[in-house]
Amino acid sequence: MMRTPSFWYRREASLIAWLLLPLALLIAGAGWLRNRLVSPHKAQCPVICIGNITTGGTGKTPLVATLVNAAIERGWTPVILTRGYGGSLKGPVLITPELSPKLSPKLTPAQTGDEALMLSRIAPVVVAANRAEGAALIENEGLGDLIIMDDGMQNPGLHKNTVIACFNGRLGIGNGMLQPAGPLRESLAGIARAEAVIITGRDETGLANRIAQRYPQTRIIHAERALNPHDVAAVGTGNVIAIAGIGDPEGFFTMIENAGFEHVEKIAFADHEMISDDRLDRIRQQAQSAGATIITTEKDAARLDGRIADIMTIRLDTTLPADFSGSVIPPLHPPLSRAQD
Repeated sequence: MMRTPSFWYRREASLIAWLLLPLALLIAGAGWLRNRLVSPHKAQCPVICIGNITTGGTGKTPLVATLVNAAIERGWTPVILTRGYGGSLKGPVLITPELSPKLSPKLTPAQTGDEALMLSRIAPVVVAANRAEGAALIENEGLGDLIIMDDGMQNPGLHKNTVIACFNGRLGIGNGMLQPAGPLRESLAGIARAEAVIITGRDETGLANRIAQRYPQTRIIHAERALNPHDVAAVGTGNVIAIAGIGDPEGFFTMIENAGFEHVEKIAFADHEMISDDRLDRIRQQAQSAGATIITTEKDAARLDGRIADIMTIRLDTTLPADFSGSVIPPLHPPLSRAQD
């Protein structure tokens, strides 16, 4: 896995960013052509896409979990559709074994990716590189009546009824350039396809004002993230070694440093990186020497898969406005044939 380049989040584009600009424009052109050539599959049930315009660390996955729980409360049977980033599976495959052994073989994080395994604890998850094929599996097997996509905003293969674009308030849009010159998966104009934008954490770059000026019809929502207080209390106040391989490990580390632990050591991995047994053993030895507790995120814990008996998980709680879920998840339960546009 590639670590996020530091030059992406400098306020002004660096020389290397400008050198990569021609490649970024070429990739963007290929994406534009793909969007014009692909005819999106329209599922029989509504599709809500939680996506982003920048890469990683924007809080999509916790938001998906929030909306899934809200959908269940409103009488829906939601199914999560994801690429399974970081995993080798192309799919489509269901990864909730207790619901359908026929469709759900025993899978590992290296196959499914960490997010899919984590989300499968709350609802059925279909991993599919081809989102249209994933939606077809959901429909053909009768797995649910509402599809919530974790990522896929730039994927043209499946029609979306509702799009929510997520941003990291600390990072914003970085240098404002397209990948690989910057963190943008597409230009900021993609916000025009979104019903709402969620900015998680303090808006340190003035992104909300920029979006409001250019796209006044788009609802802007501010969300907060915090360490789960029960998880923090369970760790205690001693020395800790925090390990994280997520989109924004520095955001997690900052919260850990402010949580009242005596001493904090930080070890960052690339987003979705699979930590080897040898590397984990070295971290354990380091923790033993320092008299420290190893802590990690819920997403990292899913990826460690059975190797976390001595590692404590600290969840990240996301707080949204009280009316948000109700504005995205319809309260009524229409028949499958009445998917809303």
